[in-house]
Amino acid sequence: YLKLWLAYLCAVVLLLAASRGMRRRWWIPAAGLALTFCLCLLLHRSAASAGGLNVDVLDVGQGQCILLRTSEGKTVAVDCGGSSLDSAGDILADRLQELGHSRLDLLVLTHFHSDHTNGLEALFHRVTVEAMAVPCVRDEEGAAWRERVLALAGEQGTRVRWVEADETLTWPSLTLRLYAPLGAGEQNEEGLSVLATCGTSDLLITGDMTEEIERRLVRYGDLPDVEVLVAGHHGPPYATSQLLLDAARPEAAVISVGWNSYGHPAAEVLDRLEAMGIQIWRTDLDGTVSIQMGIGE
Repeated sequence: YLKLWLAYLCAVVLLLAASRGMRRRWWIPAAGLALTFCLCLLLHRSAASAGGLNVDVLDVGQGQCILLRTSEGKTVAVDCGGSSLDSAGDILADRLQELGHSRLDLLVLTHFHSDHTNGLEALFHRVTVEAMAVPCVRDEEGAAWRERVLALAGEQGTRVRWVEADETLTWPSLTLRLYAPLGAGEQNEEGLSVLATCGTSDLLITGDMTEEIERRLVRYGDLPDVEVLVAGHHGPPYATSQLLLDAARPEAAVISVGWNSYGHPAAEVLDRLEAMGIQIWRTDLDGTVSIQMGIGE
């Protein structure tokens, strides 16, 4: 809407430049610009806060940062890291503030790898994070950065939830199930998975889960058929397995990926998704992917 308004502004400027009579009545186009600008803002806010669950898989390069917004104004982010020139924290904060939010009700970290967390300093600097849910692990890998993340939370007074057993959080239009780590020994295996449910629509986020841990999630997680799957680990061949796809039956898959030297997303993953008729969205090709779920049920 704002782009349309800018085009209208350019047209008005050209008209004023070409018409001496219009310049004498400058207040008419000025009033029109003011009114249409207000209308654009209202339409933008209305579209952004439509009913159900609004999901933004943000374009943060090679990494992951997902924003969930409910119709009653609750905000939840899953991870905040990536390789983009702008910090993932700034990208998330920009999106929140663009929508009129100055705080994040909950930040879920699937694990502590930098491509999922390196935007946190910028995020904590710009918005208030009320609570943070993290996997209950005490391994030495990445301990220094984990302690830095916890220190950032402590400086802001953010409540930290250590998830060591499955938890379910509920709001009027959103149920969030946090699956506790199902593996051991390496951060990708010790990460959280997230199932967001709005009405009968489900979104599944598996972090950097590998095929072996996906098998355990299918066995113990009681997964529903999901509408949207965020592909695991940015699309390598050893994630988003056929077993997981057969269990979850997603209608669409979003791959949060940027330029990388790993070959993500792998051809095998794309072939598996296409063979099942799953619609594919990629942040490296499509930019930020915005989805509205649970509307009209």
